[in-house]
Amino acid sequence: MDIGKILFMILQNIKKLVMRNLSGELTFLEFKCLKIIYQNPITQKEIIEETGMTKGTVSKALRSLEERGFVTRRRVGREYRVEITEEGKAVMRKFEKIASEINEILLKNFTEDEKQTLQTLLKKMLRNLDQVEDET
Repeated sequence: MDIGKILFMILQNIKKLVMRNLSGELTFLEFKCLKIIYQNPITQKEIIEETGMTKGTVSKALRSLEERGFVTRRRVGREYRVEITEEGKAVMRKFEKIASEINEILLKNFTEDEKQTLQTLLKKMLRNLDQVEDET
């Protein structure tokens, strides 16, 4: 059984559902940046580090988000500090609703025990990946 392939297919399908529901509002890269900013104000450099995207890609996504009023950027010393606006928060609340619906779809017909077991196993897989990351 190729668990990696199954997880990749699940992720791709989730991405399709999210983008279908946010269609016209955000590109996937813009969404990825907005999701990071939604958690806490952050510097543009930190977004680059967290996403692994290039400086140019992040800058383009943030410029687009700023033009549409979803984020604000202000210069603090040598860096740009990025914060989410109320309009951006509204988009993220819409995403949270979509995420909840996707979660319901994914776990439909699972018993509570199966849900708990799945969560435990997925966390274990994540810890395994974290250990590999720590070793490199």
